Amino acid sequence: MPLIRKELKSDDVTARLAKYSTAEFRVWVAVAFFAAIIAGACASMFSQGVTAVVAGCLTLITLVVAGARLRRERLLLHNYKTAVATVSEWRRTEGVDGGYLYEIRYRFLVPDGTVYVGSSGACSRELPHQGDTVPVLYRADDPNENLTLASFWFYAFSYTGTE
Repeated sequence: MPLIRKELKSDDVTARLAKYSTAEFRVWVAVAFFAAIIAGACASMFSQGVTAVVAGCLTLITLVVAGARLRRERLLLHNYKTAVATVSEWRRTEGVDGGYLYEIRYRFLVPDGTVYVGSSGACSRELPHQGDTVPVLYRADDPNENLTLASFWFYAFSYTGTE
């Protein structure tokens, strides 16, 4: 899809974003990942053969994924700016549990006039549709590192743009 600057827009999201976008650490998410890691480690220690190997691998994968995601979110929150992005693509797929997963691609304009793009990744919360706006948090020194507020795992925001 060609990038058309006039399609980038801002609406009342900007005012709400400035007023309500405070981050709060989700302790229960961290506890859930910690419990999964501990359970996997125990299963791998007290099992034998293939079961121990599978449990150990799953534990290691969970540890790496959760650690990388937490680090990414903390780095974003360390030195960030906010922007209003325009959704350029919206997808809905069926999840394994019968529900839906939503994914968007978006683009946003930073103060120097450069346009950046990003994607939300799969999310169970319905995200804004194509042409709508969504709040984005990006690293001030590298806007390529960005996430929609609704895409954070370890932090909750009082306003995510999906209400």
